[in-house]
Amino acid sequence: MANDIIFYRNIFPNWVVAGTTSKHFGDIKNPENQKKLVEALNISTNSLYCLEQKHTAVIREIGTESTFGIGSHLRGNDKEDMVGDGLVTDKKDKVIFVKTADCVPVLIVEQKEKLIMVLHAGRVGLQKQIVDLGIKLILKKGGNVKKIKILLGPFIEAKCYDLDLENTVRLQLVNNGIAEKQIISVGKCTYCNSEDYFSYRRGDDARMATFITMI
Repeated sequence: MANDIIFYRNIFPNWVVAGTTSKHFGDIKNPENQKKLVEALNISTNSLYCLEQKHTAVIREIGTESTFGIGSHLRGNDKEDMVGDGLVTDKKDKVIFVKTADCVPVLIVEQKEKLIMVLHAGRVGLQKQIVDLGIKLILKKGGNVKKIKILLGPFIEAKCYDLDLENTVRLQLVNNGIAEKQIISVGKCTYCNSEDYFSYRRGDDARMATFITMI
């Protein structure tokens, strides 16, 4: 179906491809759907990276020699170095993604050093300052705060949840010098939009993938 993957066009530079799998794509935790994403993006199996998300503030870097692509993940590799809730890379053709079904998927692009990052920002991760730490890491790598663009993928909005996750994300960004004009939200509530998105609080066990890569 045409709406299996929602691509975010005309938001990031043309050397970035980013998007979110919809409910129609299926549960990204399913190995068959992970392989389907590999095929849709026309990449090799070992170029797709995700982590064992445990609501941490751990952000891991994907380098040229990184070996824990989705191929190792599919083999059930539970090494400690696969635990985390954020990924960053400056390498081309590395697709990094997080799994969500209400938490905020945060896509970050720094244009000077050509860095991309994806974060899984839920209530616990935000309490641990994962977004704050993500921006600080980009700046530590030489990034320029004015050269950063951010997109917030679909998440549960405050009208359907007792916490305002978006406001907390934005606060951590602004506190690091990110201007509001540098932040875009897709404006889709996962709880309300039951036809297109999974929602943990609506009872779904499945997850979407929000991904980003440099070409």
